[in-house]
Amino acid sequence: MVNIVPSAKMERRRYGAGKLWVAPLGTITSNYTPQVTGGAFVQGTTATQVPGASAWLPVGITTEGTRFTSSSDTDTDESAEYYYPHATVVTGQTCGLEVELKTVNLTNLRVALNAATSQVSGTPTASSFARLAPPLPGQEVRMQWLWESNAADMIIVLYKGLNTGDVELAAQKGAGGMNVPLSISGELPDASVAPTPYDILVCGNSFAESTATE
Repeated sequence: MVNIVPSAKMERRRYGAGKLWVAPLGTITSNYTPQVTGGAFVQGTTATQVPGASAWLPVGITTEGTRFTSSSDTDTDESAEYYYPHATVVTGQTCGLEVELKTVNLTNLRVALNAATSQVSGTPTASSFARLAPPLPGQEVRMQWLWESNAADMIIVLYKGLNTGDVELAAQKGAGGMNVPLSISGELPDASVAPTPYDILVCGNSFAESTATE
């Protein structure tokens, strides 16, 4: 008798918030080929490691981890004689990241405002201050984003993204503290960078395609 209960395959379950980095546009391209050893990506800041270069800056801890989304807008070709559509046509696609950063510093504030590094003047120390000026409309800076799983076996690269969410810095009492919410909308990068807005890289046997004998 064939077992009709699917195998749990717990090695294919994925857990943990992972780690998120941000970098200037063009830091990596679709030629990005990180090293794999023992079913995990090798960590470091060289071109063949994760995240891939010292230009990548970690954004720190988050309230609920990072959520990646990819969706399609569709239109249906229908007729009066049939209940089901004759065709479903994709009319648009969107992708992006949702994350709320608990680390509040110049890097994360600058990224939230889509500001260039030139919008920061001065260095904050115990005896000096820095100024962060928001960009004027049309002067916003796009960034690259890279997320890696806790197990170091899955990477999501967003080659070009702009924060399109509200920048809300809540000063309030309680343990929640101030956070930096981000809603990063992916855009199609320059063709010299990548042919698509994002790539998903995985390694390890547990990510292999399903087989008919499972």
